[in-house]
Amino acid sequence: MILVLGFNVDALAAARRLGLDVALVYTDVDAPNFLVAVRHHGTPDCRLPLLSNAHADPTEVAGALARAGLLAPGAIEAVYTGDEASMVTAAALAAAVDARGMPLARAIALRDKAHQKDLVRAAGVPVAAHRVLDLAAPDAGPLRYPLVLKPLAEASATGTVVVDGPAALDAAARDLLAAEPKRRVYVAEEFVHGEEFHLDGYVEGGELGLLSVTHQANILTTVRERGVHRGVVLDPERQRDVYALARPFTQASLCALGLTDGLFHLEAFRDGDGPFVFGECGARPGGFLIPRVVEHKFGVDVHEEGLRMAAGLPRTAPAPAPRREAVGYTHLPLTPGRIVSAPSSEEVMALPGVLFAHVTVGTGSVARARHDSNDRAGDVIAQAADEEELRATMSEVAAWFAARTEALPAPQPEPV
Repeated sequence: MILVLGFNVDALAAARRLGLDVALVYTDVDAPNFLVAVRHHGTPDCRLPLLSNAHADPTEVAGALARAGLLAPGAIEAVYTGDEASMVTAAALAAAVDARGMPLARAIALRDKAHQKDLVRAAGVPVAAHRVLDLAAPDAGPLRYPLVLKPLAEASATGTVVVDGPAALDAAARDLLAAEPKRRVYVAEEFVHGEEFHLDGYVEGGELGLLSVTHQANILTTVRERGVHRGVVLDPERQRDVYALARPFTQASLCALGLTDGLFHLEAFRDGDGPFVFGECGARPGGFLIPRVVEHKFGVDVHEEGLRMAAGLPRTAPAPAPRREAVGYTHLPLTPGRIVSAPSSEEVMALPGVLFAHVTVGTGSVARARHDSNDRAGDVIAQAADEEELRATMSEVAAWFAARTEALPAPQPEPV
């Protein structure tokens, strides 16, 4: 039996295709999605769905396993998670029950943003200067502004801010500490100018099995300027020069972090024709629609590859040739306020070039102004003949959606 931490419908479908016996630990946050999946797909894709208060908390997960009688020796053969917050818990549990899983030191290297920057710098990989910061007494030391402040272990640019000088640093530290008083240790790093790239795929036996390079605008700049976040998967033939740089950079980064088998989602920057600069890396599938666009482009289900390697199964078929068409994803722009009307998923799906659409706002819902990359009105996957046409298509879809979304100012809470 393989223990899976965190609910993901695509991962469970992959487990079923592989014939894996799954014990799933999920939380009340996942519960609505889990129940919807059961309602639409019938019997859940696991024998033991176990509800816990926090699937990233070792005590909660161990308690759920104990109640199910799964802490006995040999009950769990492997531990897997595609959830970044659960990586260290999964490694600790695998060691505790003597199951296949990621070593704890490797999980920390792929979770702690400051530690992993130290490791890749020591290996000669380009990375921004950084230092660990105490929000109660913020001191940037020799770092040059602008700086990016981010939690040591988070995802999706959550809690990430850009500061332009000492006064802004002090103000940001006060605000962050007021919002979360128990989280005072951050990492501060020099802002890397240029464009952002997401490098996704898997490594097996220390060799790259799949590398997908997605080009996008700098997400921190996009969020700060209230822009629309989108990504275009670059074609390995049309963008040979980019892949020629990305492969050794990715290999060196993963080697420095000790990742020899498993999935990776690596964020990097590149200014013009310069080298790639390491941002951060997780041993997980990319967020949002990245796994689906990678599968559409390369014909490889990264969830299936991650579970296959976690279970110790061999690859049975070679990957198909990449699709020639350009494929990418875009967030739908969020109109702040109380939504009066917005296009449906079906209406967006009917637009030219759209392969998939999921609208998350509707009449009566309240949308806040954009603070991080989780703030959006929905997601779209689109396809076109080449990257230039794809970018135009995604811009047209986003503009079409924004023009047809109406919102009233959201009511403000009364002062206490």
